[in-house]
Amino acid sequence: MVSMNALRPRKGMKAALKCLIIYLTILQLGTHVYCFKYRYKTNLDKQGLLFLRWDVDYRRDLVFFSLTANINKSQGFGFGFSDYGEPTNADFILYWSEKQLIHHFQFYLYKIKTFKQFNRDAWSDKDGILHVDRQQDYKLSSRRVRKNKVILEFERKFLTCDTKDYNLDNGTTHLVFFVASNIREKPLIGRNVSDFKVGIQRVQLLKPDIEEPQLEPGTWTIDITAPSVINPDEIIHYYNGPGMAEGKPPELAACRKVIGAWAMGAKALSLPNEAGTPIGGPWFSKYVLLEIHYNNPELKQGIVDSSGIRFYVTPKLRKYDAGIMELGLEYTNKMAIPPGQNLFHLTGYCIAECTNIGLPHKGINIFASQLHTHLTGKKVYTKHVRDGTELPELNRDNHYSPHYQEIRALPEPVQILPGDALITTCEDSTLDRENVTVGGFSISQEMCVNYVHYYPRCDLESPLSMQCNQSNGERFPGYWEGKAVTRIDRPLTQERNTC
Repeated sequence: MVSMNALRPRKGMKAALKCLIIYLTILQLGTHVYCFKYRYKTNLDKQGLLFLRWDVDYRRDLVFFSLTANINKSQGFGFGFSDYGEPTNADFILYWSEKQLIHHFQFYLYKIKTFKQFNRDAWSDKDGILHVDRQQDYKLSSRRVRKNKVILEFERKFLTCDTKDYNLDNGTTHLVFFVASNIREKPLIGRNVSDFKVGIQRVQLLKPDIEEPQLEPGTWTIDITAPSVINPDEIIHYYNGPGMAEGKPPELAACRKVIGAWAMGAKALSLPNEAGTPIGGPWFSKYVLLEIHYNNPELKQGIVDSSGIRFYVTPKLRKYDAGIMELGLEYTNKMAIPPGQNLFHLTGYCIAECTNIGLPHKGINIFASQLHTHLTGKKVYTKHVRDGTELPELNRDNHYSPHYQEIRALPEPVQILPGDALITTCEDSTLDRENVTVGGFSISQEMCVNYVHYYPRCDLESPLSMQCNQSNGERFPGYWEGKAVTRIDRPLTQERNTC
C-alpha cells in the first residue's frame, strides 16, 4: 500500500501525478475539548502579525476562535469574512485601544470600562465604510494583553440570523483582515477599509469531525520530484491531455489513468483505514509519470521548479483498493461560457445507464471530493439522484476559489449504487471577459470537474458529459450519444430555516 504527500510547488503552479494511486496524510492532530486545544490553525499574513486557531462544535453549531495579534499599543486590527475575499460587504470584528488604555473588541461607539462589555460586532457596506452591528453575535471569552501582543478568544454560531453577518458553511471561507496604525489619533469607527491593506486567507472553517487515520508501523517514503525544471518564459499553446503531451515517447501513452492530482491550495488527505492502493506485482507499471502544468502569464525568467510528490509505502494491505473518478463536463469547445455573465450554469451528467454498467453490484463508497475549475468558477456542487429521488448532495462549495482547491474528506462515506446518477454543476462569472470562454487545459480556458476518491476501485473513471469512459480511455459498450439527461422528480426537502 502507498500514500502520498504533495511537495508543495511554487505559487501559480499545478502538479499532477499519474500512473500510481496514492493517498495523502494530514499531519494536523489534536483533541477536541472546550477551554481549549484548537485543532486547526493558519497564519493570516506572511509577516506573522496575525495568527488564527479555531475549533468546531457541531452539537451546538459553534466555532471557537483564538486570534493572536503581534501589534503595539498604537495599532488595531480587523478580522472577518466575505463571499470571495472582498473588503466590502464583509462581516468584521475589530480591536483597538484608546489613549486611556480602554480596549475595544469589535465595534462600539462609546468608551467601555468593563471587560464584559467588549462583545461588539461590525460590518462594512458596499463602499467599504465600517459600521456598528446592532445585533451582537460574537461572544468574547478571554483577552490577554502582553507587550506587543494581544490574544483574543471568542465564539460564534454558524448561523446568526443577522443579515449583516456571514453564514458559516462547510465550503471555502474567505477570511479578510487588516492591521491599522495610529488608531489613537484616528479610531476605526466610520473609516473606510480601503484605508488599510486588506489581506485574504482561505480555509475550510467547518471541517468534518472525523477521526484521523494512522499510518502503519514500518511505513517508508519515496519522493518523486521535478528535476529543477526552468519555468517556460514563453506562451505554449499545445497540450493534448494526460499522457499525451507533444513529443513524449509513445510508450508513455499507457500513463493515462489519473490516480492523484494537486491544484492550488490543496493540502494532504488521509485515506480511511479500510482503503489503500496496491503497488508492485507483475501487472503493475514500473513507471510513474509526474506531469506539471505551468502558468507564467508575466513571462518571468529564471523560475526553477523542483516540486513533486512524496509517497508513503507500507507492506500491509488494506481491505479495499481505492480509486479516483472524474465527474462533470468534458473540457472541450462544447463547454462554452458567454462573456459578461454573472453566474452562468454548466452541468455535466454521470447518468444511471453509465453507473449501471460501470459500478460493481454493491456500488462504491465516496470518501473525499476535490472540486475543480479554472479562473471563472464561483460555485460548484454535485447532486446525487436515485430513481428520480434527490439524495443529500455529495459536495458543494458556494464560495469556491480556484486558488484553494482542497481534496476534502466527506463527513462519512457516501454509497453510490448501480443506477444512481451524479449531476455536477458549475456557476461561472465572466463579467471581466470580452470573448467566449471554452473548455480546455489552459488556465484561461475552463473546466468543471469533481474528482471523487472512492473504494472499491472499478473500471469506471471518466463519466463526463453523458459519456461513460473506462480507465483505459475507451468507452463502455453501448450507444452514449443522445441519452436523456437525469430528471429529478422528487427534489431533496430543504432544511427549515430557523431564523
